[in-house]
Amino acid sequence: RAGKEVTVKGVAGEVIEEQGGRIIVKFEGGTDRDVMLSFDRNKGQFSKWALGKFQGQKVAAKGTVLLDQGRVFVDVPSMDDIQPAGGAD
Repeated sequence: RAGKEVTVKGVAGEVIEEQGGRIIVKFEGGTDRDVMLSFDRNKGQFSKWALGKFQGQKVAAKGTVLLDQGRVFVDVPSMDDIQPAGGAD
């Protein structure tokens, strides 16, 4: 599904800042083999602090499927594309 627009829902977990300006948000219970959210600081105004505010909350994020070094990401283009989702899975 690389390049496809998708919406994913889950409970936001660990927030990791990687070299090169990418911030990763893993879903609770997820591993590096599961889908993660990716925020490119070179393309938008993202901060680890702002994204950390979503930790422990159920979120819905819209973006494009990106495959990178064997990992699957949803590349989220702006802060407006991640929102609290509430409700049950």
